[in-house]
Parts: sequence; C-alpha cells; structure tokens
Amino acid sequence: MIRLVALAAGLASLGALALPALVHADDQDVIDYREHIMKTMGAQADAIELILQHKLPSDDDSNIAAHTKALALAASTAKAAFAMNVAGGQAKPNVWTDSAGFNKRMDELASNTDALAKAAETGGVEAVASRIQSALTCKGCHDQYREQKKK
Repeated sequence: MIRLVALAAGLASLGALALPALVHADDQDVIDYREHIMKTMGAQADAIELILQHKLPSDDDSNIAAHTKALALAASTAKAAFAMNVAGGQAKPNVWTDSAGFNKRMDELASNTDALAKAAETGGVEAVASRIQSALTCKGCHDQYREQKKK
C-alpha cells in the first residue's frame, strides 16, 4: 500500500513538472492576446474622451478615475504582450528589429498612463484634461510600429 501511494505521488509530481511543457500558446493566440490588450487601451481612451467631452453624465470624478486606472493597467501589460517574437496581426517587423525603441515607448506609455491615473484620483476630470495629450502618444508609436488596417 505504501508503495502504491509513493508511486501515485511520484507520478503526480512528474505530471506537474511536465504540464508547463504541454501548455503553450500558438502564434495566433499570442497575436490575439496582444490585440486584445491594445483594443482595451483604445476602448478606455475612447471612454475617457467621451467623459472629457461631457458626453456622459458624471456627477463625480470616480468614473474618469476608473477608466484611467483600467487604461494604466492595460498599458502596464502591453510590453509583455509583445515579448514573444511572433510576427503577425498589425505589428510591423520593426517591433522586434527595433526592440529597444519599441520597449522604450511601451515603458513610457506605462509610466504616462500610471501618472494620468494618479492625477485622476486627486484632480479628477480637470487633471486628466490637462494631461491626456501628453500621456497618450499613440499615433507616433502606431505610425512607426503598426501596419494600417486592411480594408
């Protein structure tokens, strides 16, 4: 009986060690993941813009704070979403051939959106309105590292 328990425990341990080798993302999963991250940032930026344009009712500043926090969280994961060298989607090859430049921009985006979220917590809509243009430099990065959508 002791041998059977030891054997079962040994097989379970071996299976646990082998599991990470079996779990992996294929290339399309990697592309889909990073596109989800980028779309999340776009959706949050769009929501923030609607708030800044006073197109949404907002009795307090908690709504803009929530959206800037979500934007900052997504931005903090964006760099890692490109870590695997998987070409495709809208990413240009220079995402990886100029990884130093790309990673610098991703780090700046994460830092800028984090600062924006902190400003929203303390200064609300007014603080975000005065910082949004400098925090979101998406177009410059997209021009350099993203293919245009095919129509």
